Amino acid sequence: RRSSVDPLGGSFRRSNSQSDPSFDTEGHATDPRSDPTGFEPSANAVPKQSSPTNLQEALRAWSHPSVDSKKLNALQTLLVTVPTILPPENLFVEAHEYFKKWKTLDESAFTGMDEEQLMDLLKRAARKAKFFLHPDKRPKDLNAD
Repeated sequence: RRSSVDPLGGSFRRSNSQSDPSFDTEGHATDPRSDPTGFEPSANAVPKQSSPTNLQEALRAWSHPSVDSKKLNALQTLLVTVPTILPPENLFVEAHEYFKKWKTLDESAFTGMDEEQLMDLLKRAARKAKFFLHPDKRPKDLNAD
């Protein structure tokens, strides 16, 4: 096993199990030279949409490329743009000191890795985001909305 340092500040171990990099999770053939997650870094990671009028619309604007789209944004895009759904940028969520603890991820954290490293980093980053936003882990004085 080989250890490496990741952009989230920790280290991770590369597992000995091998997944077939020539197929995506739905069994479609993929180009091994392309990014399997569909992430394309850009200066404007958050899609341009009309201004949301409530929290539900704000979350939909963050999670979907367009208002009528059923497809979700790439996980990397969602993780990089989490600060846009937290105060002070999101006025539909009550401001609280807790949200200042979120460590912003940069788009470059997800580039220059092989597929296995990228998938491991995405799993860990998503787990940290879930833990950070989990209702049982938030401060007791934080409003449920």
